[in-house]
Amino acid sequence: MNLKNLAFGILCFLSFSCFAQTEKSVQYEADSSVCHLKIETDSYEELSEFKWESIYDIFEGNDPDDIINLQIGFNEKLELGSTDIEEWSITLSGKTSELGSMVERAENILKKLHEI
Repeated sequence: MNLKNLAFGILCFLSFSCFAQTEKSVQYEADSSVCHLKIETDSYEELSEFKWESIYDIFEGNDPDDIINLQIGFNEKLELGSTDIEEWSITLSGKTSELGSMVERAENILKKLHEI
């Protein structure tokens, strides 16, 4: 009786371990998106030479409804009348589908600040 139980136990163990070895392939698709881009510089010349078309490449993997932030930081002193501002930044927020208007607004803001 003990020999039968031992043989049955070994047979069960071998069959369970064989089925436990089967490979199950599970694939995950990583979905990533860029939600924040910060451009920081010390001089206006660097910003004026910035290639704004490259921003479209950065956000190309986003869904049109993703909310994104475009931040432009400036570490140089800015004089507005009698007020001196040492460090400032501009943040534009919107959907990825509105990226063209956000880039256009950023360019216009920088041109107006340069005129001041």
